[in-house]
Amino acid sequence: MKLSELLSVLDPLPRQADGTNVFLPDAEITAIVCDSRKAVPGALFVCVEGRTTDGHRFAARAYEAGTRFFLAQRMPELPADACVFLVADTRTALADLAAAFYGYPARNLTLIGITGTKGKTTTAIMLYRALCENGIDAAYIGTNGVYFADNREPTVNTTPESLELQHYLRRMADAGVRYLVMEVSSQALLLDRVHGLRFAVSLFTNLSRDHIGGVERPYGRCGPPRF
Repeated sequence: MKLSELLSVLDPLPRQADGTNVFLPDAEITAIVCDSRKAVPGALFVCVEGRTTDGHRFAARAYEAGTRFFLAQRMPELPADACVFLVADTRTALADLAAAFYGYPARNLTLIGITGTKGKTTTAIMLYRALCENGIDAAYIGTNGVYFADNREPTVNTTPESLELQHYLRRMADAGVRYLVMEVSSQALLLDRVHGLRFAVSLFTNLSRDHIGGVERPYGRCGPPRF
């Protein structure tokens, strides 16, 4: 995908540190990464701030791996030939870019989002199995992993990061999946992992204080996933 086409989905378009419009090279982007260990020539590296670390610190490692294009919230320390685009929020930008890069696969799926402190997994699995047993091509993403077609894959997070999530959605759409039942965790809401997705059905199970990590605010503040 051309860099200019990919970055055109961001609003506003990336600008240089002095506020002027950037020149978008007519380069081919072969991958989007936010982990410097996965950086390769032709990739766009997105500097994402995490809970314990900051992707801006690892931009130089991505450069050493051959990456020359970077999306950041502030200027990282890089050689002069690196091309850096600045945005206000790289997390939401990453979600927008990933959706565009994978061809907006969610448009071909009916999304069912389930959030809340307890009961997400049980509810999601019940719905997924009910759909499958009625002959509907369905998929599941959540604590138990990723299920679609004959695939059963583990996940690190209940709700994958937006880049990984869009990749799964692309694979599901290509496999003929029609419905996706997805657990949406508090961290997913807080960290914009489902940014840009529109849910046909949105379920809120409950709200209590004993959620893992001791956070109930993201659920109460963000509410269920948006329709």
